[in-house]
Amino acid sequence: MLETFSFDEFQERLRPFRGEIKGMLTRGRVISGIGNAYSDEILFPAGIYHLRKRNSLTTKEVKCIYEKSQEVANDAVSLLKERVEDSIQINVRDVLKVHNNWEKRAQTVGTPSLRSSRTRGSRDTAGDASPACS
Repeated sequence: MLETFSFDEFQERLRPFRGEIKGMLTRGRVISGIGNAYSDEILFPAGIYHLRKRNSLTTKEVKCIYEKSQEVANDAVSLLKERVEDSIQINVRDVLKVHNNWEKRAQTVGTPSLRSSRTRGSRDTAGDASPACS
């Protein structure tokens, strides 16, 4: 997840894709190691709705996703190294600020929680977007 690449390379990796930004982040072709939870951790503070199509994003929004992905990766690795040390069996999820935290997310953006509108069996995703990079 901590591979080093420039914003220009990030844009190039996104260019062939037309689908939803969250799907692109979780497939590992743009950034390896970003799953469902960490894509929420990136997109929410970037202010990007997870179902937005890649070709609808402005350069400023793509840059914000790039910056947030670097921040989230660096913060997560530092924190997990400190908490987990050498034990790979420990699953630390309380470090996630957005994923699985519907009420906090709703309070942050001032909208009702989308938790009640989720369909049965759907993935837990960030339904709102923070205005942070808007």
